[in-house]
Amino acid sequence: MSAELPLSRRPAARPETGFLAWQATLGYISAHHSPDAVLKLQIVPGEGGDRYTAAVSWGRVEESAVDQPSLAAALTTLWQTVEQRHIIFQTEDDHYRRPAHYAEREWIDADTRDILERLLVTTRMVFQDEWQIVAFYQPTDAAEMRVQMRLLARGNKVGVGGRGPSLLEATRALFRNAAPFFAAHSGPVVTPPEPQN
Repeated sequence: MSAELPLSRRPAARPETGFLAWQATLGYISAHHSPDAVLKLQIVPGEGGDRYTAAVSWGRVEESAVDQPSLAAALTTLWQTVEQRHIIFQTEDDHYRRPAHYAEREWIDADTRDILERLLVTTRMVFQDEWQIVAFYQPTDAAEMRVQMRLLARGNKVGVGGRGPSLLEATRALFRNAAPFFAAHSGPVVTPPEPQN
């Protein structure tokens, strides 16, 4: 019969999704390397489907993965680049939380994936190929400021934002705030569901 490891020696819990692992990694970078760590995501229309770019910066470091076919591909490629070029983690437990080895559908949770896809479908329908969505994650004590998103369209004549403590809540906020712009350019559109308690 094997004895259980003491709590202090058990491996750290692996984040449930790849995006949560990226958030944990940004928190680690902010605490151990530079407090200005930022993760940036960009989605733009492209031939054959939307294109994704992910970038991370801290101090004088800037790394990116551009023109990827999915959010999962962008975040995966970005981490591979960071891991090849930089030593981030100081212990094995810390390393266990890195944003690696997540399956395609494990990078964001189902609720976030659903609302993001609804936002993208509506944006494509209304603005065709004249838009971009950007999101920034920065570890900060102000929870409502951690994820900030912006939709820009029609040569930046349309600009609307949303923010929240998580990608899910920031995307919901952006969808709600963008609804009047969608309606002005195309008539009534489906609005996101209200958060469930």
